[in-house]
Amino acid sequence: MSEKISKEEFEKQLANPVGELGKMVADRMNQVNYDITKFTYGLFGLHANDKILEIGIGNGKLLYLLLNKHPMVKVYGIDISKTMIEEAIKNNNGFIDSNRVQFFNAYSKDMPFDSNVFKVACAINWIYFIKDLFVDFKEIHRVLKPKGRFYVTLTPKSEMKKLNMLNSNFNFYEIYEVELKLKSCGFSKINKHSFEEKIELQSEEILLNSVVFEAIK
Repeated sequence: MSEKISKEEFEKQLANPVGELGKMVADRMNQVNYDITKFTYGLFGLHANDKILEIGIGNGKLLYLLLNKHPMVKVYGIDISKTMIEEAIKNNNGFIDSNRVQFFNAYSKDMPFDSNVFKVACAINWIYFIKDLFVDFKEIHRVLKPKGRFYVTLTPKSEMKKLNMLNSNFNFYEIYEVELKLKSCGFSKINKHSFEEKIELQSEEILLNSVVFEAIK
């Protein structure tokens, strides 16, 4: 699309991609999120028949990074965007046919799963769209098996200043805030994995120090 969209419309599309513009935004986010997605998937330590939940699955184009490496696991993906779920289904026909993935149009604060189901849950660059972390973290804790692990990525608020993002409508957090909230929701141990991201902004390459939380139930 050649016409310029407003900042508000772009932010809305990031939070809930809709229609053709939403598809374009999602493809761009796959490029931005590729490295941290691959890094996060590499932390899982999976075994055959493990069930993984990915929150904010988007168009699912990066799932091959996980499923090709671990051919005996099954992934359940949720997203609030119907457009993204439709795209994820199109992009993963082979994995669907082999019963390795399922997608659900759902919110992380109220998921259509029983308790104690998943070995691993992950949410990559999803946290900025959540206003009440306690509600969503509590629900994620519910669906994890005992000793299950939740991986959530975060670029801290202090780092986001480099991108001039603090005047947006997203929700930004510091590391200590997320750690406290995870503990308050019942996670027994929190590990943190550092990750240095390179983001291109207006032809300038900016280094961001991000973190992947590993919260153990």
